[in-house]
Amino acid sequence: MDTKWRSFFAVVFASLFGLTLSVSLIATNIENQLFNPDVYKKAILEQNVCERLPLIISRQILSNSQTNDNGNIFGLVLNAIDPQNLENFIKLIFPCEAIVTSVFSGIDQFFDFINGKTPQEAVSLAIFKQTGRENSKLAVEEFFKSLPDCTTTQILQIGASALLGQENGNNLLLCNPPEAIREVVTLPLLYLVDSVVQDIPDQVTLVSKIDRLMKAIRTARIVLTWSPLLPLAFLGLTTLIAVRTWRNLLRWWGYPLLAAGISTLVISLLVSPVVYSLLTMLIFPNLPVNIVPEAVDLIAGTLAGVSKGLSQPIQYQSAILGLVGLGMVLGERFSRPK
Repeated sequence: MDTKWRSFFAVVFASLFGLTLSVSLIATNIENQLFNPDVYKKAILEQNVCERLPLIISRQILSNSQTNDNGNIFGLVLNAIDPQNLENFIKLIFPCEAIVTSVFSGIDQFFDFINGKTPQEAVSLAIFKQTGRENSKLAVEEFFKSLPDCTTTQILQIGASALLGQENGNNLLLCNPPEAIREVVTLPLLYLVDSVVQDIPDQVTLVSKIDRLMKAIRTARIVLTWSPLLPLAFLGLTTLIAVRTWRNLLRWWGYPLLAAGISTLVISLLVSPVVYSLLTMLIFPNLPVNIVPEAVDLIAGTLAGVSKGLSQPIQYQSAILGLVGLGMVLGERFSRPK
């Protein structure tokens, strides 16, 4: 091949190597990180889910009770509980360890399905329900112990309400009753807790909502997985055409690596906001209309953490790639004969 044409094709292939290397680096990291459950677990832990989730559950319960308030026992009991006491009560039912275990188990099940490790098309909530059943009675007892002792007037009011069949339970849950009447007083709250836990579904089905999306994701992942082969092919062609000496290798490898590193580093600064926007477009429209703002903030913070966790490896790798390219370019220049 003529030297002129050899140089032309070498420049073309070297340019394509740098371009495809940058795209492949981003694509590979997206495939490795976006479908890695550990990235989401880390983002959730950074959002202090143990402290925030009981608050979210309590606000959601109060919001639902106000929307569906029909004067039943649920509304009466909830109206008698201070929001802070309700949050503390939920912490007793669902301790931090149980919350983390349940959330992490759901994440693992979801990504096992997405990654094709299991045909299970739903996320099980069995651990969450079991924890609620086991801790409900103890939580009720601890809740009443945390309240101030009932005065004589309050005890008489409780007795009068029970005898007359009055539905006003405001004094019922604002004090710690004596042991003699504790069992009777705690029954409404126990009934409420057992009913709420029983209403938690055994599992959440996924396929009906993400079936079409899953097909697109699996096709895209195949392309992302094999993307590194393209820059390797262009690197091989560049080497075959242009590399004859070690200085040639430093030149024809160094400049594409330096360009790919710099361009990928610049692009990586946009990866986090772009991924965050895409995730919010996929998730937020499918959230329940009555979800409380605290839950939305937790989801948004988690998605922001995932997006940040996705971009950081790209930035580190592109910086290393650029430094390697810079070192090769400098090595080629200093090795030139004087």
